[in-house]
Amino acid sequence: MFRLGFYSTNSKVEKFSKIAIFLFPIIFIIILVSQKFLFGPFNEDYMNFAKEDGPVEYATTVFFFLSFLFSTIIGLKFIKVKKNFFALLYFLLSASFFIAGFEEISWGQRIFQIETSEFFSENFQNETNFHNLEVIHFYNFYLYFIIGFIGSFSWIIFSKTNKLKSFKKFFIPQPFLMSYFLPVFLFFGMSIIPSSPIKSPDGLIFNFFKWPDNEVVEVLLAAGIFVFFLFTILKFKKDSQVSQKKS
Repeated sequence: MFRLGFYSTNSKVEKFSKIAIFLFPIIFIIILVSQKFLFGPFNEDYMNFAKEDGPVEYATTVFFFLSFLFSTIIGLKFIKVKKNFFALLYFLLSASFFIAGFEEISWGQRIFQIETSEFFSENFQNETNFHNLEVIHFYNFYLYFIIGFIGSFSWIIFSKTNKLKSFKKFFIPQPFLMSYFLPVFLFFGMSIIPSSPIKSPDGLIFNFFKWPDNEVVEVLLAAGIFVFFLFTILKFKKDSQVSQKKS
């Protein structure tokens, strides 16, 4: 039964927190879509909100850096309990979020007003980052699509087996985080279909969604990852409390 993962705890505070966390992206998207209907899909206020170097992009960067910090902490905790393979995986995740955070702000290029070097001359946005290079850019869509799928549905896949309990506990997002990953899965899924019937000739999805809408789903993804690591740290704390009571 789909219960947003609430079955895992009897704490009323934690249940309320998970409900609030699950609902936040839904309310956020409803508000943004509503204002697009009311004021036009690319009205000035929305474009300023979701533009490069806008609130959404900087929020994404902050969430990635927090995820870098939290995943590093979790990796260190795994070393303490001698789960070195899990520690290695978390350190790899940590490194990826460190890179993602700096990539999001083009390694501080616009902050420090650094000119784009010749190496990045084929960058779609003329910026100092790798993910917008011509040879990489489109593959980002597939990466986001895959991450969105894993975050949305991996808990269903792993619910069919009683094996890999530790892996599921520390690597599989709980169902209440699905609302952060599903918009990413759907948005980039529509983007990578070459001749999707829902696309208009100029590339707009339903003539309603386009860039910088990707910035909005990216910030939800970054927030979902951050919350996942936050709850993972809480799991360590809870396990430690249980161990102390037993001893």
